[in-house]
Amino acid sequence: MVEFEETGRVVGIYEKSAYTHLPYMWAIAVWQPSFTKFLHQFVSQRQHTLIGDQIPQGIKEFPAYAETPIGDVIHAALKTGLRVEAEVLAGGFYLDIGTPDNLRTAMAQFT
Repeated sequence: MVEFEETGRVVGIYEKSAYTHLPYMWAIAVWQPSFTKFLHQFVSQRQHTLIGDQIPQGIKEFPAYAETPIGDVIHAALKTGLRVEAEVLAGGFYLDIGTPDNLRTAMAQFT
């Protein structure tokens, strides 16, 4: 879900939150080199936390980890002051097929 001001400036992104009053979700992201730089730093920090100074190519068994959704990275970028903007696509329809129940719903509805 995405929280934004009337001007379109995004103030928060919340991944797959079932507990929200927000009416909009986000589905598409386009970014500038400043976010690419932030993303690289974010991933590098996560990698260092996970494996320290080890070279990834030399690791035979990786420690347990959880995937970081890009929405979490965008939310972290917001906290550092990077500008994120929203554009509402009125009348659109979206169904996250990343869950078994929603995938079944999509298959029943669109096939």
